[in-house]
Amino acid sequence: MFPESFNGNVMTTVQTSTVSEYHEPYYYVVHSVLYTLSVLLNSVVVFVILRSERLRTPTNFLIASLATTDTIYAVGEAGYAIETLLIMNTGRAFMPNSRAWLSFVSSMYVCGKMSNYFHLMSIAFERWVYIVRPFLHERLVGNKRICLILVIIWLFSFFAGLDILIKQQVVNSVKDAPVRFALVYPIVHFLCSAVICTVYVHIAIISHRHMQAIQAQELSFLAAANERHRLRSLKSNWKIVRMVITVFGMFFLTVTPVVCLHAYLVHSNTSMTNMARQILPLLAATHYCSNFFVFFSQCKMFRDMLFFCKSKVKVGALGGNNVSVNTLS
Repeated sequence: MFPESFNGNVMTTVQTSTVSEYHEPYYYVVHSVLYTLSVLLNSVVVFVILRSERLRTPTNFLIASLATTDTIYAVGEAGYAIETLLIMNTGRAFMPNSRAWLSFVSSMYVCGKMSNYFHLMSIAFERWVYIVRPFLHERLVGNKRICLILVIIWLFSFFAGLDILIKQQVVNSVKDAPVRFALVYPIVHFLCSAVICTVYVHIAIISHRHMQAIQAQELSFLAAANERHRLRSLKSNWKIVRMVITVFGMFFLTVTPVVCLHAYLVHSNTSMTNMARQILPLLAATHYCSNFFVFFSQCKMFRDMLFFCKSKVKVGALGGNNVSVNTLS
């Protein structure tokens, strides 16, 4: 995860070469670009959701919180990559207390990963309650309770990495924390993924049965109109479910190879894995940019609000009284 050797604010020639033993300079360049892009894109997701009243739904609040978590983690990772590039080029670290900084990034790595699992599970169960128990969802799941759930998620995520921060521990490699990388993280990853997959499969089965039941009934004209409205509601909800499934799918596909790689590296340190050390972490980094593109491609209201904000920016830049802006429908 981090350079394999670190010593205060000054690195010797041997230590500098150790930094690039597994990661070449281009790795840190791409690393910093991906996480900087992630900061920008996730900030846009949070801004647009909070800016639009129509997007302030329980599911979208959870997605906005997930994007906030990714933003905070990406800030730490981008700063770490830039700092490492400076070390590799000058031999000196420029942070006031680089060990504290790397300890913070190590802690954010744990907090960010646990927060992702908590958020993705919360999104899945919120959609499950909406589909399976709609009246219970209407009565219990509101924006205020979602905010309470988010506070709990953030607290649990923070405590997951608190020991690293308190001990000022720097996780230079997976062998510095073998139990975490070989046992705890793989179990948490695959267990949470299995639960989320089970929930979404059940949602898909229930939704399919509802649609079949509505379409199969022979109804009067008035009843048919009511059922058509219900069918449209189910289809609209399925679009939301498809979007959050895609968010989870991107997370699982990009993070799983890194989880397996870390577990493997605890027991092996062969040169055969050098290419994997370069590519797989960068693949996982793309996950932190994916939320924006999933939201943009599958949520029309998000696109409308984004274009509306862009139009307002243009109006402000042009001084604007003579420029008309199309408001959202």
